[in-house]
Amino acid sequence: MNIRAAVSGFFGAGASCFAKVALDPNSKVSTWAKEQCFALQQDHHITSGANGDSVCVAAGMMCRGFFLLGMIAMNLAMVATFFEGMRESGSTIATALATGSNFTLSVSICSSTPRRCIFFNL
Repeated sequence: MNIRAAVSGFFGAGASCFAKVALDPNSKVSTWAKEQCFALQQDHHITSGANGDSVCVAAGMMCRGFFLLGMIAMNLAMVATFFEGMRESGSTIATALATGSNFTLSVSICSSTPRRCIFFNL
């Protein structure tokens, strides 16, 4: 079995998990970041006028931005390992392994129903 093609599928599944968090404005990760920001403002008795609200919204956006960068990094790793796997075993076998492992891991790791994404509890 070509391990690099299977690892390519893992990176593809990881990229889809990161994309799910990065592209959903109401994901639990960005909501958590905003809630923590508001809680921090209340703990330190900072008035949350228009400026305070925009800081907390920016915290949620920055969190989503980090996941977007993670998605891009995972996609780059996926392409690199896929090409290595293609060189080792040929395009047909590498494509079948990468697609199969990507589908399997995407469904089992980051399915919206009935399980939740094990990394982020989406």
